[in-house]
Amino acid sequence: MEDLIKRDQPNPACFELNPSHEQRLPASTHGEIFWDFPSSFERENAAEPHLTCYLAALILLAWLIPNTAGAESFLFHHTHTGGELDAAALAYHILLESGDYKDFARVHESQFTDPGAFSAMAAEYNTWIDAALKNAVQRADTIIGTSYAAYKLANQGIWSADVVIHDEAARATEPETLTAWACFPHAYVRVTAGDPKQSPAIFLSIDAHRSNDLAKRFINPFAHQAKLPFMERVELAGVFTTYLHENHRTLHGLADYCSDEFYDGGMHQSKPAGATPDEQRAIDWLRSYAPTMRGARLWLDVEGMTETKT
Repeated sequence: MEDLIKRDQPNPACFELNPSHEQRLPASTHGEIFWDFPSSFERENAAEPHLTCYLAALILLAWLIPNTAGAESFLFHHTHTGGELDAAALAYHILLESGDYKDFARVHESQFTDPGAFSAMAAEYNTWIDAALKNAVQRADTIIGTSYAAYKLANQGIWSADVVIHDEAARATEPETLTAWACFPHAYVRVTAGDPKQSPAIFLSIDAHRSNDLAKRFINPFAHQAKLPFMERVELAGVFTTYLHENHRTLHGLADYCSDEFYDGGMHQSKPAGATPDEQRAIDWLRSYAPTMRGARLWLDVEGMTETKT
């Protein structure tokens, strides 16, 4: 992450899409990227952009660096998901291994062996769990989650982001995009990546009020507005967008069709030339079930009936 986010610099630079790196992204997709810089940050740093932002995955992407050797051992030898670690799993490990929760194992077991004794400790038990979860999340440099998860983090003051990346933003309604953005108003850069030409926003039916089911009869005065994703709205307003012209995901006829249908022939098929050593190292790590690279990705549990687990 050192070449992606340099937090220790006295004057952090703006993020730019470096053309020399654009064709090297092994999994980039052709789409629009909308860059938004807070005005004060832009005024101070726009003249000296020298960092490259690698567009990948969902909102907030990166590594979880444990603080103890025991945590590192747990991450590297007891996870089998390519490096991803659920926040709850790390919190449980903290509860069992940290000296701050010496009675946790005993109280936890008493749920099944002595319900009465557990009831007396239930409030403190829940406090331990809450503190451990916050501890687990605060160790992350980057988090992958949904807009709802981002809201929970910001609302509870647990974690803040310097860079916000909203992937597949064309499928999100304006409120879903703005919720994530509003959670981190001091972020250096906010990026929406996607393509409204290929994947329109998912929204409530504008005809739901015509349903024969009385429970579904409602009139949403904003339904037609919700059909337009935020990234498409800002493009219509004349905001600058960037296109990745190299297609690394499709070949031959399918790639040609997409290029002609959506981009006036401007999307080109990537010619695989082999990964660089740095790229291959990252690819091998992402594919490994027991990564040796220091750190692991942190995923948040997804809640809510309308949420979809990534």
